[in-house]
Amino acid sequence: MKEIFMVAGGPSLAGFDWKRLANKDCFAINRSYEVLPNAKFIYFADCDFFERHKAGLLAHSGQICTGYAKNICKKQIVHPDVLEFKLTGADGLDTTNPGIRHGRNGGFAAINAAYHLGYRRMYLLGYDMGRIGKATHWHNGHPRIDPVSIYTTMMKHYANLVEPAKKAGVEIINLNPESNLKLFPFMDEYEAIGDKRPAPKVQLDI
Repeated sequence: MKEIFMVAGGPSLAGFDWKRLANKDCFAINRSYEVLPNAKFIYFADCDFFERHKAGLLAHSGQICTGYAKNICKKQIVHPDVLEFKLTGADGLDTTNPGIRHGRNGGFAAINAAYHLGYRRMYLLGYDMGRIGKATHWHNGHPRIDPVSIYTTMMKHYANLVEPAKKAGVEIINLNPESNLKLFPFMDEYEAIGDKRPAPKVQLDI
């Protein structure tokens, strides 16, 4: 079964050692492309993201992906290096290529896109659906600070993804046990990645 690591922007990834994913198929959501030079795919949802990150995106070796629907997006990205999926609604999993559901969340849309790209096991990293302290992302400089209520809205859409994903034979596994997104089974990230957990630091009494 083809598997891929879906890397979103949640604050739980602050301090993550990105080299651990160097030999894995990765789908970078938004600015995760900056720390994943090996990412096979990049997904962005906001219409202005491409303009703000155009140079970095086009210099990356991964396939750039986005979604478009006239009634949702202010602007269509027309570029030969950008793979565009048709946005066909908010909920579920669209198995009709090239349609994807957006869930009002780039990470949700990327799951739909990964399905069309042939992946059937998806490991979620940074799908926190919440803040850690005041942090909303693992990176700084996010242009928009969403209210906490936005996560409740997003999770309602994820709830409508569970059954369609099962029906389509898609395994979605969350690697952050502290995530508020508890609709999918959890798995230890070290087991999923296949590397060793670092030994705990020993504090000596002096």
